[in-house]
Amino acid sequence: RWRPSTYVRARLAISLSTTVCPCSNHRLQVNRRFFGGENPTRQLLTKGLKVTLNSDDPAYFFGHTDKYGKTHAGYVESCYHATARECGLTADECVLLARNSLEATFATPEEKTALVARLRAYCEGFSA
Repeated sequence: RWRPSTYVRARLAISLSTTVCPCSNHRLQVNRRFFGGENPTRQLLTKGLKVTLNSDDPAYFFGHTDKYGKTHAGYVESCYHATARECGLTADECVLLARNSLEATFATPEEKTALVARLRAYCEGFSA
């Protein structure tokens, strides 16, 4: 049986990233069955988990309609848009999700550092 507290403690103990695929999770009713109908990203971030957003077979999950009635494609940018809206994420939290994804890759440490630097440079181009 799935126990959220055990899951969270285990992932925090080894600093393991947690993948969330919001469009497919919605279509497959994962959110309804396990997360009270809500996108779990905010809950997981609040608990300190290193959450990453991903698309899961986007061609199969095209047309995700969020709780506000907006339809999204199944690709990763749609997962960011849907999650930001559904969870009320700030721009900084969206950047954190992107950084978590870069740090969770199988790239070398040097490549990860370069990718995070590119993300930082990109974000610095925006004014507050």
